[in-house]
Parts: sequence; structure tokens; C-alpha cells
Amino acid sequence: MDSIAEDQPTTSIPIDYVRLPSENNQTIKSYVIGMYKQILIAFLCVLTAIVLTLIVIIIILSKKHSQTPSITYTTSSTVISMIAAVTTTSSSTVTTTSTVTTTSTVTTTAAVTTTATATVTTTATATVTTTEFVSKIQTSTTQVVVTPSCPIPAMNAQWNQNSTIFVNATGQCLSNESGLCGAEDLFIDNIHDNLYVADTKNNRIQKYSLTEPFDSQQGAIGVTVASKNLIMPQSIFVDSQTEDMYILDHKTKTTAPSHDFVYRVQLWRKNDEIGRILLNETGEYGYGTYTSYLNLDKEMNIYVGTRYCIRKWLSSTNYTQRVIVAGKNERGSNGPSDLWDPYTFHIDDDLTLYIADWENKRIQKWLFKATEGITLVRDLTYVYGLAMDCNGHLYYTNTIDQSISQLNLRDNKNTMIIGDENRFDKNKLFFPNVMKFDKFGNIFVIDTGNGVEIRKFSIIQK
Repeated sequence: MDSIAEDQPTTSIPIDYVRLPSENNQTIKSYVIGMYKQILIAFLCVLTAIVLTLIVIIIILSKKHSQTPSITYTTSSTVISMIAAVTTTSSSTVTTTSTVTTTSTVTTTAAVTTTATATVTTTATATVTTTEFVSKIQTSTTQVVVTPSCPIPAMNAQWNQNSTIFVNATGQCLSNESGLCGAEDLFIDNIHDNLYVADTKNNRIQKYSLTEPFDSQQGAIGVTVASKNLIMPQSIFVDSQTEDMYILDHKTKTTAPSHDFVYRVQLWRKNDEIGRILLNETGEYGYGTYTSYLNLDKEMNIYVGTRYCIRKWLSSTNYTQRVIVAGKNERGSNGPSDLWDPYTFHIDDDLTLYIADWENKRIQKWLFKATEGITLVRDLTYVYGLAMDCNGHLYYTNTIDQSISQLNLRDNKNTMIIGDENRFDKNKLFFPNVMKFDKFGNIFVIDTGNGVEIRKFSIIQK
């Protein structure tokens, strides 16, 4: 048997493949894995670029459709969550995870947060598994309400009893740029940080910056923004959006009561050199010898307080028609339907009037379309100024009592905030008249106790 096997011819087997060494096989696998990595990284870079582009578009659209703070914005924010997972295993495993999250938030500015992570893990197994890329895009409409926080605490707010004289530090009747004479009203434009004063006996309107420094010895320097053809300006309202001024003044000068005294309202556009008369009317007997007040509501209707009532001139009729919204067209007494020299009044958003009923020594609340008022505070010694803060608390000046008080309309709690034993200087008279708040909660008030000065009471920050 052995000899037969040796005598058989040897047959060669054809070889159609080459078995590579194990080192070359490992090199190819590493090359394939490297290619997967590069493709995945390039794909993630493209996705990141797309996400950033979407973010920029969202910001541009948000800014384009936004207007001013304290307004409700509606914006579409796209939240893109992308998760890519690719797992490849043979002798080695590559696991790559990428998460990209974008968030767009609109407040007064846009805030964007972008997070990107990538993780590479390598292990040795003998299995090949591939998970395809998964993407999820969710689009939602989000309504964001932007409301500025109130600088005045809702409870236990306090102001410095030591005031600063902001305008006319000498108290004398002066007509220079730092002086006043018989000022009757003031208005604060909290958008442009300006204070306007109806400088009555100087027949002009003065404007003062609330942000510029000033010499405490002479007070702030004013700029005359209206004077030509003004006669004893009584009151001023400024449209803070346009800086147009509505000025209540007299048609003629008077020094004694009369039956034919005419008041008028002039519109002074920003930078105008002369105003345009919007309306005029003959007031009640004795009108010209008493201070009157002007205010506008959100529809730009003009309210004028005369001796015994408040008239509303309708903007829808180009101020050619008017209605009485509080009081009567004649002298009454101190009944619920009567007013007697409503020196100042506040108009709420729902058109409720809060009225300083001076001669009747009380504060009246007059609901929209009501025929009678509701007495909130009575037995005052000549209430003059009236203002409302951002919490809805009512403030009033009590001239003879030399005080400023706060009325909480929710619980009817009445608190004296300026005056009493803590008054800033007991050796000087303090007769507070018209008062207003700036956007920081500081109080500005016309004081006629030592001539005419405008005082600032700073809020105490806690």
C-alpha cells in the first residue's frame, strides 16, 4: 500500500484567492472604522450648521416682530432635538452619540443656548450592529408675556424723608433756565426720562432731564419747549411715544372771577415752534381764578377738570364733541353726584376716575358711565395731588396737613408716607401739590410752602 501511494502522480490544486496575514485584516477594519468616524463627524458638522442657521432666523424674526417691553409677544420657537447613534462592532465597536438642543426665549432680548456633545467608545466584540440616524423636530408656538417688575414694594414701601430740591432751589419767582414762577403742574415721561413743568406765570413749558447731573445749589437746568402764544398754562400731558404735548391754558389773562372766561387745549408737536388749538370752551363762573387739570385716556380722549365737573372731549370727533363724565354743569354741594374744584384726577385703564375733590375735602372714585361717585377718603384738609403706582395703590397730597399718604385700594388701609413727626424739615413749610412717580418709584412733587419748588423723595431700596 505504501508503494502504490508513492507511485501516484502529485496533482496541483489551483488557488483563486490569497489569504492575507491577520495584521493586514486588522488594518482594513481600522480603515473602515475610521471612514465611519469621518463620515459621522462631517454629518454632525452639517447638522450643527443647519441648527445655527435656524437659531439666527428665529432671533431675526423675534426682533422683527417685537415692539416694546410691557407688551405680550407671540413667537414661534423651534426646538430641535437630534440624536444620532451609530454602533459598529466586529473586532472593535465604535459608538458615537451626538445631542444638539436649541432653545429660543424672548424677553426684552433673545437668549439662545446651544449644547453639542460627542462621545466615542471603542470595545472588542464579534458582532456588527448598525443603528440609523434618528431626528425629531418639534415646532410649537409659545406666548411670552413681558411685564416690568414694579420698583415699589407692594407692602411697607418707604421713601427718604429728606428730600432733594430738583428744580428752583431758591423758591423765588424766577424766569431763568433754572427758575420757576407759579408752576401748577408737572408730567414725567418715563420712556425718555424727562420731567415737564407747566411754568404758569412765566407762560412757558420747561423740560428737565432726569438722568443728567445737576447742581444742588441751583437745581436742574430746564429747556423751554413751548412758550409762544401760551397764556397761563395750567396743566400738561405728554404722549410718551411721540413726545407731543397737550397743554391746557387760557384764552385771555384774568385776575378776577368772570362769567365768560375761556379755557383751551393746545397740541404742540415735538419741535414745533407754535401750538395748534384743539378745543376751547367758556368755563363756569370763577374758572380762571382757580387751577384746572388736564389728562388723556388710552384712546387719546381729552379730560378737562373745570369748577364743578370733568368733561371728556372725544378724539373720535376730532375734539368737537364732549360729554360730562363726573359732576354737574353747575354748583352743587357735597353730595355723591357733586364735584367742587376737582384739582387733579387719575384715569385707570378701565376708565374709572379717581378725583381729588378739593373744595369738598375728599377723594372720589367715579366708575365708567356712573352718575355718582364713591367716597374713598373724606374729611381731608384740601387734597390736591393724586397719583397711582404700579401696584394699584393710590397716593394723595394733603396740603394743609403737609403730608403725602398712600391708600391701599384692596384693604382701604391708609398710610402716611411723607409727613407727620418724620417730616424732612420741621422748620420749613411743606405744601405738596401735584405729584408724580418716575420709573424707579421716586416721588416728584410741587411744593408751594417756600415759594415754588419741585422736590424729589427717593424710594428706599430694601
